[in-house]
Amino acid sequence: MHNLQVTIRLFGLMFIGLSSLAEATWSVENLHPGGNVHSECWATDGFTQGGLVADNGGTWNGSANTWVSLQQGSRINGMRDGVQVGYVVVGGNSHASLWSGSLGSWVDLHPGSVLNSLTLGVDGGTQVGRFVGIQNSSVACKWSGTAASCVSLFAPGLVATVAYGISGGQIVGQGSTNGFLRAGYWSGAADVWTSLHPPGANSSSARAVHNGTQVGFVNLGNGNEACLWKGSASSVRSLSPVGSTDSIASAVYENIQAGSVLLGGRYRASVWSGSRESWEELPLPSTGAWSDAFVTGIWGDSASISVVGFAREGSYNRALLWTQVRSIVPPSSFSVLTGTLQGGGLAEMLTSDNTYMRVQPSFVGARVDPNVLVETTHPCPVASPSSLIFTAELNATAGPNDFKLQALNNATGLWEDLATGVTNTTDTTYSQTVSTSTSRFISAGVVKVRCWIRAQSINGSRSWEAQHDQVTVEVRP
Repeated sequence: MHNLQVTIRLFGLMFIGLSSLAEATWSVENLHPGGNVHSECWATDGFTQGGLVADNGGTWNGSANTWVSLQQGSRINGMRDGVQVGYVVVGGNSHASLWSGSLGSWVDLHPGSVLNSLTLGVDGGTQVGRFVGIQNSSVACKWSGTAASCVSLFAPGLVATVAYGISGGQIVGQGSTNGFLRAGYWSGAADVWTSLHPPGANSSSARAVHNGTQVGFVNLGNGNEACLWKGSASSVRSLSPVGSTDSIASAVYENIQAGSVLLGGRYRASVWSGSRESWEELPLPSTGAWSDAFVTGIWGDSASISVVGFAREGSYNRALLWTQVRSIVPPSSFSVLTGTLQGGGLAEMLTSDNTYMRVQPSFVGARVDPNVLVETTHPCPVASPSSLIFTAELNATAGPNDFKLQALNNATGLWEDLATGVTNTTDTTYSQTVSTSTSRFISAGVVKVRCWIRAQSINGSRSWEAQHDQVTVEVRP
């Protein structure tokens, strides 16, 4: 209990300086349609943005003049693959709602026996959110496209539960005990609750999830701290920059987290790439008197990242869209240096798609050597990038196994450990951002990366395989 609290707080003391690349790498678009009082953007699927203008829920396609109202008295809270979720006010009560891009597509998900309901997230054919029953207590729930499909989600020992987001079968949210919030997620066919609440913390909440990374906040007694988890309470990592008195991570896509930070007297729209040192403040429009800014959603692809939210201009909120062009470089070649290739190849390591390059381990003579060692080569289009983001997603068919993500430091000729962890039978994403002396990893226009895996059991069999799903380097100019 005590050790975790010390770890999170002392992490800030090791911090030297905040990264400030936002002005150079992010563009901002004011989505507020003229002639309206206020607007807020709450979701994006990368191509479309959703939220509300005045009291009408609707969507944009990248600019203020593309606004389309879906329904009066509504708001879009989440979206994915052409589907929007949120709520519509009916008879003074909010009704969980589902659309597919038009007013005529509206589906009322409100269970008939409850007071009010709303949907907050969607993935595939599942919508998540909460309803308030006759006892006036919030209950986390999920739907499968109809009101009749509503199923309650239970967190043992907790009340006032809410489900905020869903990705890959994990549903993140919170419950409460004695008035204190507890972060966690539901998963599996039985929707089993896993607590993310760190021992020693006062409160915590999980607000979004993607590819096995959960984000939200933890409170250790001195304000909320934005944080991320990797599936367990012990994996919590604070993202709160030094000097902040309140922060939250409200969205996540791959290895990028987004949220809001109270710093210098105002809330600042923010992004991170896995650590508090990587904090970036997103820019505000160059015209107008702007104050507090909040991030509500994020999505992307190999070409760009879209972040959405809103900021206060004068007395009213204005919907905003931030965009960053990105260059994600998959490997151009690979070598299995230790182990035996069993199946798959370069094509299986290009994207996160649950297809794998599979390697059977080799016996090694020394316990310091890996059982599996795979080296990848990545073309680098920039000689001195501002940042390099190294990412590997993989699992092992048996475990636990120690893992290192390494890159070749051409200045020293040595392999640097960028990220370490433990691989098991579910995909885990390891990522590390390098924002200083990036040129040390670049030689003759390429970057070399290694995935290093060693079984923790000395007498382990060779019947398992290391399964590599994705190995990439993101280059930021």
